[in-house]
Amino acid sequence: MELHALTPIDEINLRIAKIRSAMAQQNLDAILITDNANIYYVTGRVINGYVYLPADGDVTYFIRRPVELKGDNIHYIRKPEQIAEYLEAKGIEQPRNLGLELSVTDYMTAERLSKLFPSSTISNASQVLRVSRAVKTPFELEMLRRSGVKHAMVYKHIPNLYQDGMSDIELQIEIERASRLEGCLGQFRISGGSMELFMCNILTGENADTPTPYDFAMGGGGLDPSLPVGANGTIIKPGMTVIVDANG
Repeated sequence: MELHALTPIDEINLRIAKIRSAMAQQNLDAILITDNANIYYVTGRVINGYVYLPADGDVTYFIRRPVELKGDNIHYIRKPEQIAEYLEAKGIEQPRNLGLELSVTDYMTAERLSKLFPSSTISNASQVLRVSRAVKTPFELEMLRRSGVKHAMVYKHIPNLYQDGMSDIELQIEIERASRLEGCLGQFRISGGSMELFMCNILTGENADTPTPYDFAMGGGGLDPSLPVGANGTIIKPGMTVIVDANG
């Protein structure tokens, strides 16, 4: 199974070039990527491992799982300490300024990774990666258009999914089912502290005025204090306004 099989290699190279351009602005000699969203951006898949992206030279993929991936510069490891061992064995000098995703990496992981590069100055590379990803490539724009067409189809079906006597959560489930059938994976990532939500948010009745602890435009009390946002089981009655915010 090829590492970059799901995304054209020209697209991967374009994304890496964008990151390197942003790295130059921050004087970063290398970035060690650990976040799933950023790993996906530079590989076209999620892996359990790390991507070492230098300002110049080959990108190296340090992978723990899955073990059957093939491609250039793939090196399988059991622990991150083997990253430094591999780079030293290859005669690759430690970067003067190494970027880590400090805005999304937990403290213990950041400390452990920093110790692999004792002669490097550690900088926060999170903004470099966000800036690189912010402006979409033609390939990404086309994927967004395709997704938008499918998402529009789901919204078109929503009025027909409603049946008399439904609760907000029952309607939400039907919308999510329609979305999954159109190809939605049922998973999406939110960048922000303690930001949690499922595929769909439906608000109706007094629940629409219920505040939530999250930084969402829509609130709602939810079904349980463990996820206090969105539909709360309100029965939808004639004359009620129903607000639908569905992920696609």
